[in-house]
Amino acid sequence: MLKKLLFILTLIALTPTSALAQMQGYLGTDGYFHIKGLQANTKYTIDLGGMPIIKAANSNSCGILRIAASGTIKQSDRIEIKDEKLNLTYGFTNTNIPIKETAKCDGTIKAEREIWNDDKGTTYISGLSPSSAQTIRLLTSAPTRNIRANICGFLSFKLGEPRPGAIIIENQAFVLSGLQSGGGIACRKGKLFVAYPAPVLVAAVSAVTWRSQNPISFSSNTRIASISGGGGTSWSPPPSNPNPGGGGSSATCPTGTTGTPPDCVTPPPPTCPTGTTGTPPNCVAPPPPPPPPPVEPPATCPTGTTGTPPNCVTPKPTPVSGRMCKYAGTLVAIGLPPNKELLAVASEHGRNDRYATSDSGGWVQFDNFNYNATYEGDPASVVVQYKKDNGNWENVDNYPGYSGFPNFVYIPSIGPCK
Repeated sequence: MLKKLLFILTLIALTPTSALAQMQGYLGTDGYFHIKGLQANTKYTIDLGGMPIIKAANSNSCGILRIAASGTIKQSDRIEIKDEKLNLTYGFTNTNIPIKETAKCDGTIKAEREIWNDDKGTTYISGLSPSSAQTIRLLTSAPTRNIRANICGFLSFKLGEPRPGAIIIENQAFVLSGLQSGGGIACRKGKLFVAYPAPVLVAAVSAVTWRSQNPISFSSNTRIASISGGGGTSWSPPPSNPNPGGGGSSATCPTGTTGTPPDCVTPPPPTCPTGTTGTPPNCVAPPPPPPPPPVEPPATCPTGTTGTPPNCVTPKPTPVSGRMCKYAGTLVAIGLPPNKELLAVASEHGRNDRYATSDSGGWVQFDNFNYNATYEGDPASVVVQYKKDNGNWENVDNYPGYSGFPNFVYIPSIGPCK
């Protein structure tokens, strides 16, 4: 939990943008590629530039492979077919392909290696190992992914191996070669956050220009077809294969790459360990994050009050026992009829009468009460009366339901309030 909190504290908020001119991308250390500056909640088609579309297929018992249905490949597309059993690769350009009838396979092997279209536009090749695995590679089209940008206007997806040469979106290309990886990216409540230190963002280049400069060529050991207008097909030996008639290939990947031709992969540049920055071997550990701010204790109401700030309430004075109490020259009574005009009578002739109105809970206080009031030379008693609807005053103990309220209370017996 603490690590998560510290990560959030170090995030830097960025304002999302929707203008395509502001598209920027970067590669995360987790292998995800991020593109920001997109239209929020909009679906985009991503091309994995520099990678062919690869499809697994099988030749029939006659050694014939259906390469693609009508409309799948375009004019001038380059295609490779690898006979996995013989480890031989054949390539051709989809131009001037002859049209002829494709007979139903009866098990007779068609040894002549030819390429043709049927009258429906479906493309075939013969002369392959019968009933065996074949790999079809469409060199001039890249695999695509349909990904929706989130509310922050960015999208992310995991790069596999081998990595493409560029990520192409909206006719713009993000070149991956030599790209330095950085921290993560997140969307929180419509705000874009990027880890600190911020990664190096790259701008896109023209996809048309990048494709023209980075075409996918036939593999070095590919036998390339030459198709004449009359329908004949001839095959050139692979230029780098010293044994063009053999079944194997001695080609190797160029220096600095790994894998087996034609699937050579340029390894990603070295990166600093997680938690450090810089470029190997100059990796630097970032300074520790600042300590979290001290936690302020929750506010409390002042002594003698109740509730939660700012709604602090001073408790009303109440008797320790009985129905009356006194404080600072004030007489308090409880358990009276609510919201009534009341009268505290402490002597004759009205000289010490005090008037007040009870609250909704039947609590009342009579200010400036004379605790020294006397009656015929002795300390007086106090009686509480209520005002009737006809304007007359009546003792509270006669109010319906309040017969338990004392009629007379001897003033010296009234104790202090709590």
